[in-house]
Amino acid sequence: MVSVWGFSACGSGWSPSTVPSGSTAGRDRERGWSWNCRYRRLPTMIRLLLVDDHPVVCSGYRRYLENMADIQVAGEAGCGAEGYRLFAELRPDVTVVDISLPDMSGLEVVRRIRQRDPEARLLVFTIHENALMMERAMQAGAIGYLGKHHGPALMVEAVRQVAGGELFLDPDLRTGPEKIPASPLKRLTPREFE
Repeated sequence: MVSVWGFSACGSGWSPSTVPSGSTAGRDRERGWSWNCRYRRLPTMIRLLLVDDHPVVCSGYRRYLENMADIQVAGEAGCGAEGYRLFAELRPDVTVVDISLPDMSGLEVVRRIRQRDPEARLLVFTIHENALMMERAMQAGAIGYLGKHHGPALMVEAVRQVAGGELFLDPDLRTGPEKIPASPLKRLTPREFE
């Protein structure tokens, strides 16, 4: 085990953390990453990209999220194509995507980003609060799903969890601990689903 200093999600602020032997701790520190008490790598500052076609939503969440010591909104996009371009340019730690975008489905944005970067950490933040849409988002490559009816504190929790590489599912849609609901509709083609 190696001791490194870093921001720990398990405590408050900066503290020494222990990381597994043979880890990439030295390289990770150079990249601005630290290890927390669950041995998962976290960025010391979570860089976020917001992809939502409602400027008021982006602005409100930007203001709230940037009050957190460990979150920085690196960019905002109002459509899927711009979101994909900014993802490639900014390389954010977490990309938050709305499903309903003017030029393409947010699920298509998630798929494209996932194809470009299999390690991308994607959180779907949407008004579509049903288990079928959550399942579709997970199949597209998201590792987080949150309905917009929740308060901003849960958004912060979701961002931090997704940044750590953990699955985050809307608490109102979970049917069991971290279980994605099965659906007979999953056999529909994307065209039939539309």
